[in-house]
Amino acid sequence: MCLMIFIDESGGKPNELGRGGPFVIASVAIDELSACDARNRVREFVGSVSRGGLGISISEIHASDLVGYSSEWRRKRVDISRRVQVFNDFAQLISGLNILLNIVVVRALGNVVVRNPGGVMRVAITNLVERVFMSKPWFPPNCSRATLIFDSQSPPRENSRVKMDVGYAIRKSRAKPTFKLSVVFRDSRDEPLIQVADYVAYVVRKVYMGGHTQYRSFNFQHAFQLLEGKIRRCPGKNTYMGCGLKEWVIK
Repeated sequence: MCLMIFIDESGGKPNELGRGGPFVIASVAIDELSACDARNRVREFVGSVSRGGLGISISEIHASDLVGYSSEWRRKRVDISRRVQVFNDFAQLISGLNILLNIVVVRALGNVVVRNPGGVMRVAITNLVERVFMSKPWFPPNCSRATLIFDSQSPPRENSRVKMDVGYAIRKSRAKPTFKLSVVFRDSRDEPLIQVADYVAYVVRKVYMGGHTQYRSFNFQHAFQLLEGKIRRCPGKNTYMGCGLKEWVIK
């Protein structure tokens, strides 16, 4: 293995498209040597939040809990200004990591009813896997193996479904397979870079919801601008649309 790709999703499940907002799945690619440093930096950040006088003890940064004032943040009544600071500082930290982002956004126009949410998820994962294959030029030529690391699902049978979807994606990919892929599952509390994927997916979803680029003092557009530089560009161009960031609209 020489490449690690951490994957998570945010809100708006495929069966809620239209009324629930877009579904976003994001991947964070990093070479094996850089992953140790990146993990340590995220762990140190989480630890500093717990030690920072907020009276809170957390094991991970979960964007929706932080912004939505739920879980430990609500129980300890952490002031919004402090939560906004944590949110912004995490975006700043991510912008300094040696990572490459690929993101797929799925949204529906109007009141489209999605009758096969499993099929939507399968196509979303296929689009993401294609973007992983397209990322080959960003990594050493001798890098031939990649591990896809997903946030572990509950119930466990969901992990089996994800594995099947990845197998389908590899078979159906329109992009030439450039890595031999394997799939593993980790608890996001133990895997810091899944937390990064969660944050990226959350921010992108908020930006694509339209009219939701700011919530109270949380500025999602600003966070997105900090992340933009890490999104994979199209070959020879200074744009990521259709390449590192793929939008799929269901009509």
